[in-house]
Amino acid sequence: MTEEERELEAQQQKEERQKKRRAELEKIRSMHGKQKLRYLWDYYKFVILIVIGIVFALNIIWTMVRGALTDVVFQAAVISPDYSAEDTALREDFGDYIGGLKKNQELSFDMSMQLVPGDTSQTSQVSEIKLQVSVAARALDAVLLPDYTFSYLQQSGMLMKLDDVLGKERMDRLKAAGDLAYAPEPDLSADGRQETEGSTGGSGTASEDPGKTPDTAAAYEANVHTEPEDGETIYGVRVDDSAVFSKYALYSPERKVYLGIINNGKNPDMALRFLDFLKGVKNNE
Repeated sequence: MTEEERELEAQQQKEERQKKRRAELEKIRSMHGKQKLRYLWDYYKFVILIVIGIVFALNIIWTMVRGALTDVVFQAAVISPDYSAEDTALREDFGDYIGGLKKNQELSFDMSMQLVPGDTSQTSQVSEIKLQVSVAARALDAVLLPDYTFSYLQQSGMLMKLDDVLGKERMDRLKAAGDLAYAPEPDLSADGRQETEGSTGGSGTASEDPGKTPDTAAAYEANVHTEPEDGETIYGVRVDDSAVFSKYALYSPERKVYLGIINNGKNPDMALRFLDFLKGVKNNE
């Protein structure tokens, strides 16, 4: 076979393939609804599955790359907020407060954790697991939490001592306002953990009224001290008495809310700036 004959044969095969593709496309276009879907699945399911796999893999790769390129400058959890609460305005305003975010930077506020000590509901237990995993993974810098959850988390050892972190000027201002929350150092021994767990999620009774917290939660609420007792140090700061905080409607107006800084958080300095923001302190940086 000469070179010209081979080229002619290749051209004829190419035209034949194009003709078959056009005929196939016309056949598919002539079908409608379930008939078309059934035909595509019967004859092209392997191609479809391969495409889906490629798209899924590309999505995972993109998520990983985006995560690697994104600098989360501050991560906070809003524990047990009102169901109608949302964080859009909070993120935008705090971003402006710190001087704006660069293209690859972001702020993260997790509003999904509904945690009530003594509540054995699935929501509360899942929220507690999520919180523990986030803390262990260093994916939280601070928490906003109602009074009935503050002592519970403090006794679990998640919260940082703030005596040497707040700074004298800030501490004096907060102490004068009665906004400091004191507590004894948590007992993280085996006996201490067992005693704490015995009065929380594992054996408590879930409240039938969503607006009422279980008795164990009320006990933790009563355990918040605004004046230091023997050996107690600062673990939180009350923020619900601030006009800046109130405008975001994260909690009901009568609920006392505290900010705590996570012990192993990556950005404690940013957590302090968030505290100043919530308290309406002018940003001097």
